[in-house]
Amino acid sequence: MRKQLSQIASLLVQIAILLCFIELGLYFVRMNALDSVPDKQTLTILNWGRPIADHADPSAVIAEIVTALKLTIGHTLWVSIISLIIGVFIGVFTGLSKTMRFIVQAPVDFLRGVPVTLLIAVALVSFSSSSDTLLIVVCSLPCTAICIFFIHSGMDDIDTFRKDVYILNYGPVSRWKLWTDYLLPSLYPSITTASRAIASYSLVVCCAIEMLNLGRPNSAGRLLSMARDNNGSLSGAPMIIILLLGLFSFLLCRFLEKIEKNSKYKTYRN
Repeated sequence: MRKQLSQIASLLVQIAILLCFIELGLYFVRMNALDSVPDKQTLTILNWGRPIADHADPSAVIAEIVTALKLTIGHTLWVSIISLIIGVFIGVFTGLSKTMRFIVQAPVDFLRGVPVTLLIAVALVSFSSSSDTLLIVVCSLPCTAICIFFIHSGMDDIDTFRKDVYILNYGPVSRWKLWTDYLLPSLYPSITTASRAIASYSLVVCCAIEMLNLGRPNSAGRLLSMARDNNGSLSGAPMIIILLLGLFSFLLCRFLEKIEKNSKYKTYRN
């Protein structure tokens, strides 16, 4: 009980620190928008690299931040969900056959170690226009490989004695019953670990590809790229996007980590 309270207190302190940084960033946005008089010929951070003819409206800046975060977080969640579903499906089926696993293992090992820079080159060749679908497809390739790797590792750790105990308790059962009541519960810890790894990696990949001016023009990565290119520094509104994306990634990983710690398999003898 005391350990759980200390963990909750530590999490609350970390969230409070992040919220302080976010509030500080919002303060700078309001100060820049209300007190400064921008030159019409220059490009400013508050307007993401576009010329502004008058004072920037703080509400418009906040609305643009919310839109950018919704797009990038949406891309991240779609990539994570699609990669997890496809990865579990392929990982289980190929893990049951040594031949299929041998065939799949080479591309899985290659894609699992693909750096973001090489993925950017693939994106540059693949993208002919701003398309969310292509962005999700390109980002899902290495994430799916990561999921397959964890599923294969989980299948190697399955105790066959549990299968014998299950059959002794329940008698001859169908393959579907064996899958749903034995195989998938045994893989549950590996699935939760894979989901946490995918969630961390997919956000980095999506932001990196968006910063190449690929995907939606008002996504977070693209807005950060425009602000950086035209101003040479990041402050104000772009810094808020960075902090909020970091907060989202932190909270998502902590949530999945809690699920992972509670994903202990219980044998059917219990």
